Amino acid sequence: MPSYSQMYKGKPVSHVSLIAGNILPGKGFTLGIKMDLEPEWHAYWKNPGDAGLPMTAEVTDGHGYISGELRYPTPHKYKTGDEVLFGYDSDVVFLLPIKITTGAGSVPQFKVKLTWLACKEVCLPGEASLEFNADSVSTIQRKENQKLLDRWTARLPQPGEGFNLDKIGTTVTDKNGKLSVFMKFLEMAPGTITDFFPEVIEGFVTDYANILIGETGITLTFTPESKESKLSAIKGLVIIGSRGYEVNIPMSKY
Repeated sequence: MPSYSQMYKGKPVSHVSLIAGNILPGKGFTLGIKMDLEPEWHAYWKNPGDAGLPMTAEVTDGHGYISGELRYPTPHKYKTGDEVLFGYDSDVVFLLPIKITTGAGSVPQFKVKLTWLACKEVCLPGEASLEFNADSVSTIQRKENQKLLDRWTARLPQPGEGFNLDKIGTTVTDKNGKLSVFMKFLEMAPGTITDFFPEVIEGFVTDYANILIGETGITLTFTPESKESKLSAIKGLVIIGSRGYEVNIPMSKY
């Protein structure tokens, strides 16, 4: 499959490749973007935290095939000094939905433009444009690739509604120009939630280092970037064990 190696001082630090599994004629499918990182290097979730840039992916020269929204597996949290980061080490497979439009060729053929950041002592931006042709993937390769895609699909965040994570009470305190938000999960046993990874909240700076996980809920602190900043919702991943569950908490009053 098409691949690219990111180099630093003559040595590879990350490898990216395209992974295709089952593809049915005339149907959309999921393309995997596999990233392998050398030891101690890491890449980033869609919200990198205090620093970093996420992986991005876009179909170009699509010939009737277009890309959907890139899907990110549940990341890890890293603490480096005063910074909190969300990302991946070792290996990760991002999942890119491929959609078919009118006039698309019978054989999926296009390019995928990728950008990312890999960091260790230094941070290196990566960029690649990989050509994909479904005819170049053998039946045996597709079967093996599908197993890999299935494993990483299982590591995607799950909807929180199915686990009563939508049953939430919120308390907001405005103090010294900062907002402190306590989110109480009303139907979760004490101590069930182990962490919370927020998505980027436009108009606010999130204090990632001081996300407090209590027995019954989570406390977050936000600093508005301007007087016009309005906290309309908090999105993110509730972490239970090693699994992530998506929540979208309306904050319409604030």
